[in-house]
Amino acid sequence: MFDENLLWRGKQGAPLMVIYPGGTGSYRPQMRGYDAIASYFWMKGYSCYIAEVGGQNARAGQFSLQRALDESRESLIQLRNLLQPSSVCLFGNVSGGTVATWLASEIPSPDNIVLYETFPMYSAEYMGIFAEHAVAAGVTLSPTYADEFINTEEASPCVTCRVLLLRGGACTPPVALTGADMERLANSFSSANCVTSATIKGADHAVTRGSGLGPLLNLLHVVENFIDKR
Repeated sequence: MFDENLLWRGKQGAPLMVIYPGGTGSYRPQMRGYDAIASYFWMKGYSCYIAEVGGQNARAGQFSLQRALDESRESLIQLRNLLQPSSVCLFGNVSGGTVATWLASEIPSPDNIVLYETFPMYSAEYMGIFAEHAVAAGVTLSPTYADEFINTEEASPCVTCRVLLLRGGACTPPVALTGADMERLANSFSSANCVTSATIKGADHAVTRGSGLGPLLNLLHVVENFIDKR
């Protein structure tokens, strides 16, 4: 299900970056962090796509992570067939990082995945917090969304590509990724080509949604350097 979100299309055969927002979507046009990421890499010669799915950002349908995974798989197949990219990078934010990890565990594998503030597993408490935020943001949740809440660690041992794990240096409860979470997640990528971790100074949980230009630029530079060293 890929659509008009392919706003940043490079030449045929250019590297492709697919961005997977967290469960509530990108909040465009109010917050433009995901747009900024796509624009930045488009100017570097990439094709970029924001993979929003049913239920996100006022889109029709009911959201669940399983649905996000299914629809994202379909759009990634279509993008690969359409653009014939020279390489593929998947960038996932929070639960979008879980979707990216599951896609990276499948064949064909992307060349790189980048996960920002993505948890190894999601607790019942987190799912409750997510539900509150999602409803407040206008997201329509599947009645069985909790049963469809996939975890990152279930797929990470099957990932063979290069992995970059990022977290913000400014933890903002109620959802805050800890150093212990990062270490646990890094250790779970037991088959990956390489696993690199970094903390983005000044960034918080919502920086990819446009909460601070300086920290977002720091994040983009780290991502660019990681990809360009493949």
